[in-house]
Amino acid sequence: VMYTSGSTGRPKGVAITHQTVVNGVLELASRVGMEPGKRLLAGTSVNFDVSVFEIFTTLAAGGVVELVRDVLVLGERKGWNGGVISTVPSAFAELADDIAGRTTVETVVFAGEALPSSLVDKVHKAFPGVRIVNAYGQSESFYATTATVSGETPGQAGNASLGTPLGNMR
Repeated sequence: VMYTSGSTGRPKGVAITHQTVVNGVLELASRVGMEPGKRLLAGTSVNFDVSVFEIFTTLAAGGVVELVRDVLVLGERKGWNGGVISTVPSAFAELADDIAGRTTVETVVFAGEALPSSLVDKVHKAFPGVRIVNAYGQSESFYATTATVSGETPGQAGNASLGTPLGNMR
């Protein structure tokens, strides 16, 4: 059971089933490019559903989880090199320009908030060739029910697409 305020702002306990965790882990690993030996920077509190994705998807794929206080530690380091950074858009927007050139990452996974298309453009410019995943879903479904991988049109107004449903979800 995860404790969440949800979209209503009213606190509640949400049951996340073993079935939804397994399905999410299996479906998300390939979308984020997680595979044996790849490292994921995990800075989400274990009180949130995103931490389940960060830890279990990475370990199930044979990757390495680097647990940190939050993604803002990247701004305090001389550099970072890894496979995946998992973060909320607002936090990464503050970091992107500062860590460009000293951070190497293959995939940035955004969740927890709407992803502005302007941030997608900014991240593509700061980290050429990066894969951007916009993960969207409710806690009840284990973190994400849909995802889109990069492919946003530069200069597109508004928010990035929610993408397509993960397998076994609608």
